[in-house]
Amino acid sequence: QLRKTITAEGIEEVQENAFKGCKYLKGITFSDKTTSIGSHAFEDCKVLQDVSIPATVSKMGYSPFRGCDILSDVNFNESEYFTCEKSVIFELGEEGVHTALVEYLNGKVPHIVNSEDVEGITSIYPEAFMYSNIESADLSTANLEEIPVSAFQGTKSLFSVTLPNGCRRINENAFADSRIRQLVVPATVNVINDRAFAHTDGTGEPEYTALTFYCQEGTVAEDYAKSYKINISYKLPEYEVRLYDEEGNLVKSIYVEQGMPLEIPEDLENLPPTKGYTRLTWTPPAGTIITGLTNVYASYVPMEPSEYQKVVNF
Repeated sequence: QLRKTITAEGIEEVQENAFKGCKYLKGITFSDKTTSIGSHAFEDCKVLQDVSIPATVSKMGYSPFRGCDILSDVNFNESEYFTCEKSVIFELGEEGVHTALVEYLNGKVPHIVNSEDVEGITSIYPEAFMYSNIESADLSTANLEEIPVSAFQGTKSLFSVTLPNGCRRINENAFADSRIRQLVVPATVNVINDRAFAHTDGTGEPEYTALTFYCQEGTVAEDYAKSYKINISYKLPEYEVRLYDEEGNLVKSIYVEQGMPLEIPEDLENLPPTKGYTRLTWTPPAGTIITGLTNVYASYVPMEPSEYQKVVNF
């Protein structure tokens, strides 16, 4: 079937589920008459990759692009209300400040949300990560009071989440049907819903044998973990750091405790420190504080003349 790109003229409100399951929809552009996008409006549009939403859109529902497996960006045309950065949609406040995380897009590579991505946001939309391919989310720099309903529900690749100090509540189905393995829970959390980690498909109570709470003694998180037989650790978790060569091949994996600086191993085969007049660099660099699953990439950059020139006396 022919994959289609369309221009939608004269639509003021894109209704909930409006384009759901349009499996041949490749691209869509809305005119400046459009003012809102409903929840799940483009759910399961599997080949959708080009979306242009006018700056007139001031309201978005929950998880409008859920199941859009290759969508990595949405053009909001310099909107004062929304933006998409690093494959994450944010609601904007005054002076363009990120205030809320609306939705994580499945086309994001790598499948990680780092602390710098969410710094200062004050809320997350319900279902923001629901059924996505997210692997790790470090929310430690956000100013969140709660993890909303169904935020990480059905995330089958989810490994770790770090909640910020100041977070007080984990709501119903926040991690339901997910496969989360590590959850860092600060002492400020004083409410964890009984169904925060539930099964929603009616198959019975969830099993917590693979889940570990990283928390402090004498906290609500500790009591909750003991009640539901969740593993408890009173020290911070270690996160995998994957190192890739300049061609994108994985050369080594190491584990670093949360909050510790990255140290590049010296025993990396086939990665000489220099090649001709270029030197090996890493992104992110050594010294970066590790707060979650991290991918580190090698590249060779030109040397400064002072790095390879030598003075010879005769």
